[in-house]
Amino acid sequence: MNVPAEWHSPDKANPEPEPVKSSVLQQQFTLRLKRSTRIGFTGIGWFLLMIGVALFLVLDFSALTMAERTAIIILELAVMGIGIVYIRMGKVSGVEVDGEQMRVVSRFGRATEFSVRDVSSVSRSLGWIVLYDRDFKTLAKVDSCLEDMERLKEYMASYGIKM
Repeated sequence: MNVPAEWHSPDKANPEPEPVKSSVLQQQFTLRLKRSTRIGFTGIGWFLLMIGVALFLVLDFSALTMAERTAIIILELAVMGIGIVYIRMGKVSGVEVDGEQMRVVSRFGRATEFSVRDVSSVSRSLGWIVLYDRDFKTLAKVDSCLEDMERLKEYMASYGIKM
């Protein structure tokens, strides 16, 4: 094969640049509650729902006065409502990271979105990690029962935020 001297194989002359390792700006991950915590919330929720249904089936409402019926029905509905909230808690709580954007979903399903650059300080309290902005206003409360919390700590540390 006759090839001019100035021609080179692409492999030798211009090697492909190696892909950049996962940089801070390209990080994307989701953290959920630990499996045991999710199972706990779900178990408590189903237990409360079953108690509410059992009370409806077991009680003889005809022997009760109108005030007693109303009080028991309100109590049963409250117990069942709390059960539904507990079932939902195990499914929605978590943290989503997409580059610099963070989305923190509370146990009750309220989502807060902000840039990690907005976080200026962090405090820990019983069960929570609280993220504050420069004016010391609460940006979000992160559940301390998240799986792979080290990943979140490393992510925040890459922006100079110590958890």
